[in-house]
Amino acid sequence: MKNNEITRGESVDMCDNVTSYVSSKTGMLDSGRRAIFIDGLTADGKLQTEIIYYRYSGLQNPMQLRSEKLLPLCTRPAGYYSEDMDGDGDVEIPSTSPMVGYENAVADEMLYMTTWSVYEDFYDLKTKYTGYYAISDGYFVTFPKRWNSSVTVKKDSDTNELVFYKYTGDINESNEEIMRIAVSSKNDSEDYISDGYELIDSKGQLDYFVKLPLDRREKLIPTIDEIQNNFYIIN
Repeated sequence: MKNNEITRGESVDMCDNVTSYVSSKTGMLDSGRRAIFIDGLTADGKLQTEIIYYRYSGLQNPMQLRSEKLLPLCTRPAGYYSEDMDGDGDVEIPSTSPMVGYENAVADEMLYMTTWSVYEDFYDLKTKYTGYYAISDGYFVTFPKRWNSSVTVKKDSDTNELVFYKYTGDINESNEEIMRIAVSSKNDSEDYISDGYELIDSKGQLDYFVKLPLDRREKLIPTIDEIQNNFYIIN
């Protein structure tokens, strides 16, 4: 304040490849420093994150200062916004790569593996979680280490469920089901329970269910506790 008016005290440069800003969140960096996380769209329709925080008596934007290093690590398709996805106060930045088996898929059929990372001093991103982010249903499933390159996902168009399969080298021939996840309104939840689904989480009027194979000798099949510990509802 100056003479009872708000005046600009600090400014910081932003990345010059952004055409519009679509989301911003206040949260913590991994170091405990408070920051603003700003998601912007580039000219080619990609989403990227910039971080603004106060350090050394001034505002800093590490993504602008080290754009060649950091922007490739935090650029992804539109819709993958930065979130405090696990509720710990730190904001995680998503990045994507083709899900195993989808490396040569066309855009309309592509499914992505999502990695959530946190910013670390100096000018680095540290991986925190890797798994599948079901954006339309608002949840994320972390992949256990034993799933790396061994499990893929498909969408069941008849039930609108996400199905996890043992990957055999060809996405079309990978048909051994590991588990499936369904999202239901509470009014329909009893139907899922009677059909062998188990409740893993709830939020508002939605219930989240998993169904596991009856024969669980396959080591890739998770336990209920393992699913619940690796399942996150994202606002």
